[in-house]
Amino acid sequence: MKSKRKNKGKCKRLVLTTILLLTVFLVILQKGLVANTRRWLFLLGITVCGMIYTVLPWEQLRERLKKEKGGKFKFLPDSNRLLTRIFLLLSPLISFYLVQVYGGFSDQQFLKLLFSVRGACNLLLYGTLGVFLYLICNRAKVTAFLLTVISSAFGLANYFVMDFRGSPILAADISSIGTAADVAGGYVYRLDTSSLKAVVLTVVFCCVILRQESYRWLGWKKRLAVLAGSVILYLGLSSQIFSGAFFKEHQISLNIWDPGDNYAANGSLVSLAVSYSYYHVGRPEGYSVKAVEELTSSWPLDQYENTGKQQPSVIAIMNEAFSDLSVLGHLDISGDVMPFVKNLKENTVRGKLYMSVRSSQTANSEFEFLTGCSMAFLPYRSIPYNSYIKTEIPTLTTTLKEQGYGKNMAFHPGMPDAWNRDQVYPLFGFEEFQSFPDVEAELEEEDIIHGFVSDSYGYRHLEKEFEEFRKASENPFYSFFVTIQNHSGYKKNPVDVKIALNNREEWSKETEQYLNMIRISDDALKELLEYFRKVEEPVVIVMFGDHQPGLSPKGEAKTYSSDMALYQVPYLIWANYDMEEEELDMSANYLSSYLLKIMGADMTGFHRYLLNLQERIPVITANGYIGDDGVLYDWDNPSEYTPLLEEYRMLQYNNLFDTDHRVNEFFHLVRR
Repeated sequence: MKSKRKNKGKCKRLVLTTILLLTVFLVILQKGLVANTRRWLFLLGITVCGMIYTVLPWEQLRERLKKEKGGKFKFLPDSNRLLTRIFLLLSPLISFYLVQVYGGFSDQQFLKLLFSVRGACNLLLYGTLGVFLYLICNRAKVTAFLLTVISSAFGLANYFVMDFRGSPILAADISSIGTAADVAGGYVYRLDTSSLKAVVLTVVFCCVILRQESYRWLGWKKRLAVLAGSVILYLGLSSQIFSGAFFKEHQISLNIWDPGDNYAANGSLVSLAVSYSYYHVGRPEGYSVKAVEELTSSWPLDQYENTGKQQPSVIAIMNEAFSDLSVLGHLDISGDVMPFVKNLKENTVRGKLYMSVRSSQTANSEFEFLTGCSMAFLPYRSIPYNSYIKTEIPTLTTTLKEQGYGKNMAFHPGMPDAWNRDQVYPLFGFEEFQSFPDVEAELEEEDIIHGFVSDSYGYRHLEKEFEEFRKASENPFYSFFVTIQNHSGYKKNPVDVKIALNNREEWSKETEQYLNMIRISDDALKELLEYFRKVEEPVVIVMFGDHQPGLSPKGEAKTYSSDMALYQVPYLIWANYDMEEEELDMSANYLSSYLLKIMGADMTGFHRYLLNLQERIPVITANGYIGDDGVLYDWDNPSEYTPLLEEYRMLQYNNLFDTDHRVNEFFHLVRR
């Protein structure tokens, strides 16, 4: 038995030593990454020390000492149990340290945070998680290992999310983890000095922990006592998170404009916990069904009646990351990035569209466009598609269906479950949803650009669907197309460079690739509109970008007003018949109502309400709003527009959340 245990111990030490030896080689190879030689030597030294500790048979040395020297060393304690308990007690502190190192914290910054109320709150949260892990496995070694690995994985994920989109993980992002996994392959993953340090320390500490022998610590009675204490502690913590009394007293809050600041000031885990309190949508102050009915009674409702008038077919296109980066800074380029879109004037309404998101969360842009609701009244970084859409919701699609439109197809050449679209689209009134699996078999090599289905293929697919529908029906055609060609991850699957970026020192490396993909999108849109110019029946096409990419000039100074430029994208509404040209800036929540207006279509009371609100507050986003006085307002301070915004909030709550008492005649067309 002893022989087996001895061989097992040797095997374990060999495996762990091999892992640490590979880590040593990793550190040596990263000498170029770690500019500070002292820091590089520290990483190398700590890894070698971990390897020495792991390879030595400490228990056998202890037993030998106890037997020799005439029993002088009988007092030596069980070092395995002692060290395992020490590692267990240290694991919350180590976990806290690792996560902050991933966030770029220096040791001095960490110590300053540690000896503060915020630091104590972070340690308490890590410790609470450790207690729950221990109650599950009842092993000190396993608990210390799991807590360290889970924390390090969170820190690493947060590091990459910050690198990709410029903001950290919040509680609202957890519901989007499936979609994040789908697109994760499109990014290039790289470690900086701090994240490399955290990875190395994680490996070393985990190997040292696993070097210990496992044993049970508490019996079931003691575990029950710890469980009772943990539940009380958890309830106390959760009450503080939701009521926020303690956090408010110590100025621990969430800055929705730049949550990265909170992660630096509060610590990552506390910031994540605080963000959870923003996830719940409560009733607006003064809300009641009667108040909503009184508010909606002043808006005339269109009573739909089929008069035989010819209604234009509608194609709505939300173009992935389609934007004009020149609004952020000077672009010295060798050619025009979007010559067709910029020069399209005839029978066109165009302008800047302000979005609530940047770099990611595409679903929130289409949510605002299709529903007329605003992310301004929902928790920051929440995804309505994942969290709030559980029943049928009135949308542009239902309004068009209610006046005779057919096909009513959503098309997105990505995976159908991305952002939960396959569940949400039927609730939005779409009768058909086509995605990548539906078209995969017919794709040719030239239909793939940057690793994704091209805009050009998507537009040809729409043309084919339009022609097939026209053979079967005389009803006007409607489809909503979400492109994917320009998805981020601009280092992978590069396209040919036809437009050169000359001022590379001012922009990130990926910018040139992005600009060339936008030019390809511009060419594809030109082909689509040329096709529909030849179609005899009236057709209206609305196209807009879903958000800007996560690209901006290096060293850009951040101000509130300049940040709003980060949320601008182009939009256009084009018709193949005579239509009055116009230039008008607005936010995404107004666009579908404005589309119905210039089409001369019937509108719900909600659409008419939004058009009226648009005249007073042309831009409403999660980042702020712009009144008819041209001033940009933030959400923290009241203004003359606040009463109007509170009415809008109340109507939106009735539509999205109080669905049993929704004033349906306001959100739907009334039939005669």
